[in-house]
Amino acid sequence: MKIRFLYCIALCIFLLSCGGPGVTFEHPQPLDVSDMYEFPKKLWGKYMSMQDSSVITISDRVISRAFNMKLIACKKDLDTTACYLKNDTLYGRKNKEKQFVVNIHDTLYIPYHLQDTLFTISDKHLLRKYKGYYFLNMLYGESWEVQKLEYSRGKLCLCSISNKEEIENLRAITEAGNDSARFQFDPDKKQFHKFLKSKGFSSREEFVRIR
Repeated sequence: MKIRFLYCIALCIFLLSCGGPGVTFEHPQPLDVSDMYEFPKKLWGKYMSMQDSSVITISDRVISRAFNMKLIACKKDLDTTACYLKNDTLYGRKNKEKQFVVNIHDTLYIPYHLQDTLFTISDKHLLRKYKGYYFLNMLYGESWEVQKLEYSRGKLCLCSISNKEEIENLRAITEAGNDSARFQFDPDKKQFHKFLKSKGFSSREEFVRIR
């Protein structure tokens, strides 16, 4: 179905999964900490985002995220050579695919469910625990994106490095100098610990357990 709203869906998927990290590390973090081969059972379950009501699911080896979205399209934007509208359903002309819509006047409201795998423990996705926190190391090209996972009393926080102040703090702690234009760092364990204590990974998204 080559219709305008599917372009919007593809764009959403691209922005959610292909944006690339702002800060990377030369090695998985923290250094000299053993990899974990599954998430502890106390983390298993479903958590709802306090930001956008998306739902994160954690199992033994996987973190996935589900979004329920409502896209809006004008009837005049439909590619009628590829699909046609009948009552509250769009039909593909070639593959007979069907999509339920809410049809009000000149506007279509399209419910859409997106499921995205965020992390799967493997040789490219390493899980480590340090100082009570879980660190998600994800291979990105030849460097590692690192996120911090916090859990306490049914609340989950997914934390990342994003603002200018903590990037400059990381630069100072690792003595990286101003030539690190690509924001790639290589802290030793002591430097990484110092960064944590100075409120590193300050960009936080909170989730509450729902199951």
